[in-house]
Amino acid sequence: MVSPRRTALLLLAGLVLAACEPKEEADCDQLLADEKYGRVVKSCEDPSQRAMGYLGLAGFDFLDFVTADDPSNIIVQLGLNTANISLKRELINDAVREVASPTSGLQAFVLLLSAFLGLSVTTTEYMDNGAGATALDNDIAETEVRDATGMVVEDPPPLVPLVLGGNADFQMTVSGTPYVVDCSGDSTGTICDGLFGDTVTVFDDVSPLLGAALDVASISGSPPAVTAAEEANQ
Repeated sequence: MVSPRRTALLLLAGLVLAACEPKEEADCDQLLADEKYGRVVKSCEDPSQRAMGYLGLAGFDFLDFVTADDPSNIIVQLGLNTANISLKRELINDAVREVASPTSGLQAFVLLLSAFLGLSVTTTEYMDNGAGATALDNDIAETEVRDATGMVVEDPPPLVPLVLGGNADFQMTVSGTPYVVDCSGDSTGTICDGLFGDTVTVFDDVSPLLGAALDVASISGSPPAVTAAEEANQ
């Protein structure tokens, strides 16, 4: 009969031998290929691999991402819904933390990818929030912006007053081109209300100090009705 003391010694020896045996290193690339992201996070030493593991847990697949018709549609790419978006945002944040101080080009790339995904998911969670609209439909409505930020979207946007030589100058955009409108020549006091009047000077840059003055005294109507080409021909 084996004594309890001998049994304990044998058990201790077995534990020592087991601890001394070399551990089998995980093939992290294969684990990533097999989508075993939980094991990657627990077993792999390379920060870039652990970061990719966290992205995988968040639903990210690099091959699907690069072959997608619209890679920017993060809702589809990550399978986001109102029940999982907060958790997936935290997983992406974990990926960012893994490579926050990159020491290689690969880690820097994974950091850039993680930061892009993190910003996209955060913006989607808080801005596409369903206030007065449909949540997570990849269409941020004015009511959602107001709910998230408290700001009101004005359409058309108001003119922005500028301080340029003490004149009544306003910045505006016509057909995607920025202009500065000088309202100081209006003797009737209606230009700043109606924008165009009998004496208006439009500059072809965001500052009249940089652009050439164009006389548009004959132009009337609202800014969207006047093209940049029409103004240039005045």
